[in-house]
Amino acid sequence: MIDWNIVSVDTRPLDGRKNVVTMARWVCKASDAGKTAVQLGATALGAPGSDFIEFDKLTEADLLSFCWGDGLEKSVIEAKAQDALEQALSAPDSPALPWTVVAEEQLVG
Repeated sequence: MIDWNIVSVDTRPLDGRKNVVTMARWVCKASDAGKTAVQLGATALGAPGSDFIEFDKLTEADLLSFCWGDGLEKSVIEAKAQDALEQALSAPDSPALPWTVVAEEQLVG
């Protein structure tokens, strides 16, 4: 499963508007079988266009859409996250030993 989230933004006054998002920081997570791999990044957003949404009405989905439309290559990032997940899934397990390990303090006197 692939999930995207916006984790933080930078805003500033721009073109007569206040709180215009100029930078969005995101995480793309690929998860399966209890393991997760992530790709982190940030997308600088250009000046607001005709599709501008006031900050207090902006949703995470809106902002992700702006990022993908402003040069963030969604499929490339998702492929990197999926590749990292495949590596994690194919890594050898290191299970806990089925017996109790004796602590060094127990060995001394």
